[in-house]
Amino acid sequence: MKFLLWFVFTSVTVIGLAQQTTADLRGTVHDPAGAVVANATVAIRNTDQDAVLRTVPTGNNGTYSAPSLPIGRYELTVTAPGFKTFTGKNIVLNINDHRVIDVALSVGASETVDVQDSAMAVDLSSPEAAGLINGTQIRELSVLSRNFVQLVALMPGVTTDFATDQFYVGASNPTGFSNQINVSVNGNRPTQNSWLIDGSDDLDRGANLTLLSYPSMDSIAEFKVLRSNYLPEHGRSSSGEISIVTRAGTNQFHGGVYEFFRNDAMNANEWFRKRTQLANGQPNRPAPLRWNDFGFTVGGPIQKDKTFFFYSQEWRKFKIYPTFSSGQIPTAAEMSGSFPFPVCNSFSASGNCTGTGMTVPSIDPVAAAYVKDIYSKLPAPNAPNQTLVTSNQSIYNYREEAVRVDHNFGQRFTLYGRYSDDDIPTYEPSGLYTGNPLPGVANTQSNAPGRNLAIHTTTVFTPRLLNDAGYAYSWGAVLSNPVGTASRKNSPDINPTLPYASSAAIVPQLSFDYVAGIFGFGAYRDYNKNHTIFDNLSWQHGNHAFKFGGTYNFYVKDENANNYPNYYIDSNAGCSVSCSAAALNADSTFEQNWANFLLGRVNTYSQAQQEFRYLIHQQQYEFYGQDEWRIRPNLTLDYGLRYSFFRAPIFANNLLSTFDPKLYDPSKAPALAPDGTYAGTVNTAALTGLIQGGHNSPYGQAVVPTPKL
Repeated sequence: MKFLLWFVFTSVTVIGLAQQTTADLRGTVHDPAGAVVANATVAIRNTDQDAVLRTVPTGNNGTYSAPSLPIGRYELTVTAPGFKTFTGKNIVLNINDHRVIDVALSVGASETVDVQDSAMAVDLSSPEAAGLINGTQIRELSVLSRNFVQLVALMPGVTTDFATDQFYVGASNPTGFSNQINVSVNGNRPTQNSWLIDGSDDLDRGANLTLLSYPSMDSIAEFKVLRSNYLPEHGRSSSGEISIVTRAGTNQFHGGVYEFFRNDAMNANEWFRKRTQLANGQPNRPAPLRWNDFGFTVGGPIQKDKTFFFYSQEWRKFKIYPTFSSGQIPTAAEMSGSFPFPVCNSFSASGNCTGTGMTVPSIDPVAAAYVKDIYSKLPAPNAPNQTLVTSNQSIYNYREEAVRVDHNFGQRFTLYGRYSDDDIPTYEPSGLYTGNPLPGVANTQSNAPGRNLAIHTTTVFTPRLLNDAGYAYSWGAVLSNPVGTASRKNSPDINPTLPYASSAAIVPQLSFDYVAGIFGFGAYRDYNKNHTIFDNLSWQHGNHAFKFGGTYNFYVKDENANNYPNYYIDSNAGCSVSCSAAALNADSTFEQNWANFLLGRVNTYSQAQQEFRYLIHQQQYEFYGQDEWRIRPNLTLDYGLRYSFFRAPIFANNLLSTFDPKLYDPSKAPALAPDGTYAGTVNTAALTGLIQGGHNSPYGQAVVPTPKL
């Protein structure tokens, strides 16, 4: 409840939202003969909050209009002198609805005609191709991972590449790889979708494939997927728009408590895990699983008919054991330099094999450090071809707290504010974004916190002129640190001399042809901020429903790219000149690959000169105008225009991220020496340690960041 007092203060000090999260209601009032009824009074009451939100008269043409109404259930009451009172009940307005309800009054007095409205089977009032999932469906449909994103796939024209039957929250899935939302709407690219929470932009502006916040399913009132043909008021994306509206409090107190759980006692075993267990005489048992999802919601009035609140909090405690299958790893004997058959173990100055044996004469000190700190701590191979199959614990927790406050100052002015706070701490056994299957090597501890704020105001100037304005802020981060043996602090013996200082918190990486390599990720700091300000003006004039508006977005992307050192060790031992038959059979195999490593034979080395930090700013301006012209009761013409101006991203240090040919200076272009190499300085003297020469080169191929063209 810690945000409740903050929201009460914010609600009266800040006026601000972003895109459309409301609904429009309009129609025509006529008499039994079909003639229009002017100056009838139309009262629109929100039955959830027991408040009349709008009272509008009909014009000379008998039409009425009430734009920008909050979603919910409504009652429509129409009165006119000489006619019976008309009451339409159970009118449901969903997000982005353009609902048309025509009213036929009966002649008479002192009598009320009640009409129960029914849900629309087909929406004939708008050209939009859209699909709606309401709150009851969200909460009661069986969703394995309890993530609303899975429900988007139920829409016509929507396809996904979800590899499993579940979709996780946060920046990664339990295997450590990026948790990308690859949802294609009508064949468009997933990066072109727009994801909104109460109009607040929820998309990370890096790859445009991850979300900043994941609202609890029990806090969502409904969401709509606009697939095509939407009106100009919806913009920015060229594909689908997934718009979520959170639950609001009502005039009655409501609440709920829930828990969902899964356990390995109810699971079948994985095929690879079962095969390994049976081959090693172990019991056939699935990997342990502890999956608990629990939380509560509460909502109601702070002041009857005036102020309402809704609060939710959810926790997820997941312990999952994904199965990983590694590449080939050396045996204990091979780590000490002993092999089951001869390998090339001595070389000429030009890199050709000059001798073979079943041992290596000496082990490079840096290679010995990798064996001591990392390889010797691995379990023995337990699968064919000296591979290792393990189930490693992945911790995948989640907590979200959300609060919303709505206040009706009267029919002239309404306001609501909503704030959510996500915390998603995780433990990746294969490393964040890495997928290293070696147990205990690339492990990372990460968090993907998210913050989301939306403040929305509606001002009624006249019954036919209304303004909808707001501010939204979304923030997300990915914070990760390596904690496995690949971490420098956990492998202090691995300290080779490098040409440039490394900003990475992991040891220099090893890449092989056959041997399972050493690689990891981090430290990583990624931040995303989105600010949005918008304003919409609605005006009804006769049969026309005009709407004009503008949106301003300001994005900040702040992300680091470590200058990871990387050694590549080839398996080719140069046997084309002098090798025994046994050694020739071992050429380009796992054993020779490992022998080359122990001897310190490196083919290439790569490293950027320094860490690079992306600190990118981008601004976007959009304006639109549209009209819904109801030419006849059965014919409406929608037309409009939207202008979007996407400014080029810039670095915060005022360096453009795009090339400007007017500023190009040919005199500063990189120069080539007469032999075709780069004329700058390459620091090859610092390439010591493992780099003792590669195939046909006394120094290997040292790839350093100074360009060679």
